[in-house]
Amino acid sequence: MAIYTLTMREVKRDIARTLGALIHAGTADSGGSGTFTHNELKRFTKDDALNGMQADLVGGTGAGEAQYVSDFTASSGKTDVHVAFASNPDSTTQYHIYNAAIVTKELLEELIKEAVASISRWRLVSTVNRRLILNDLLNGEGDMETYTTANVPDNWTLDGNSTWTEETTAAKVREGSSSLKVVTDGTNLGTATYSIEPHYRFDTQSLIAKAWVWTATASRVEVLYDEGTEAKSSQHGGDSKWELLESSATQVDDPSKLDLICRVTAGSAVTAYFDHARLITATDMWEYKLPSTTLEAISRIFVESGTEGRYRYIEIPPHLYSIDRTNARLIIDRRKFPGYSDRHLHIEGLSSLTVPTADTSTIEVPEYVKAYVQYELLAGRKGTTEQQLGFAKRRRDEEYARARRLPLSKNLKWVER
Repeated sequence: MAIYTLTMREVKRDIARTLGALIHAGTADSGGSGTFTHNELKRFTKDDALNGMQADLVGGTGAGEAQYVSDFTASSGKTDVHVAFASNPDSTTQYHIYNAAIVTKELLEELIKEAVASISRWRLVSTVNRRLILNDLLNGEGDMETYTTANVPDNWTLDGNSTWTEETTAAKVREGSSSLKVVTDGTNLGTATYSIEPHYRFDTQSLIAKAWVWTATASRVEVLYDEGTEAKSSQHGGDSKWELLESSATQVDDPSKLDLICRVTAGSAVTAYFDHARLITATDMWEYKLPSTTLEAISRIFVESGTEGRYRYIEIPPHLYSIDRTNARLIIDRRKFPGYSDRHLHIEGLSSLTVPTADTSTIEVPEYVKAYVQYELLAGRKGTTEQQLGFAKRRRDEEYARARRLPLSKNLKWVER
């Protein structure tokens, strides 16, 4: 069953509208330093009609910022704020204007997060994870999707001479939502390195290094693994397309280390993008490190078919896998499920609710969140009648009961369903 969700921007709009605090919502026609203009605002026919209201930028340029209106010109719909926005609004800027005497951006967002936290320990939502790859020694961490430190993919080491950034432009992403971009300094090597430990475990295994690469520069970009001796791929053709680079299958022999390296050779400056890097072993792997933040329970596991991105045809029977809850590992009995390699696992299961951090964040139980916030705001507002408060409380309790319906979580972690 599809899950009904809204973004935090939509939830804020709905709450403010219900409380009579949403003065206007729209997209600016233009903007500048400390100002934006929107033709629709001309409906407020008096100058200074919006003075003292709060302008909350909820999308486009300036998203996440909020300031109070200092001057409003009715004839043009021009709105000036007390303190200039850090990013000048423009025609992409979406905004809400709130009656700050009733509610503000800061209070709305604080209560929304509080509402999500109040239900998170009980409610799980359906999710799909496709990070893990059969026989990949990186456990899917070559997907370039997770950046605990800005612009440094988790567990990768980047050289200090080049400029590395997380890239999210669709044309420069091969899989998922991001890739790793490098611009070399015009002199030195550019290297992104993933070190595998303990490396001695893989002695005598046959390995292949692979990565998708995009660059416009020929004969400079490659992928390899280094176990004391390098096993390199051919170099990218430089045709401004995604190309799969892979080394030949080579047997590891008494390794002194085991590194997967995405590399730009020394020379003039090169721009390149790396995505979906992996180090594939010919020996069937039994254990896989489960993603730490996306799955709370597992229900079904499918293996990617011979066609990239296609699932549903090959399912791993539940009796052939188990979950090590202590170490958060998926264990597959490869004696009874052999023969598949370098294929994504499509894991269906349940995950915790998302605590919103931006206006575009998804809120999975929006009706409960709206009811919770509306009750809290009414309870703290002078002039609220007992009847109004009682109605808001009943609605909050009803939505809480709905939100707590299956699937439920009581400190559930890595449980097969």
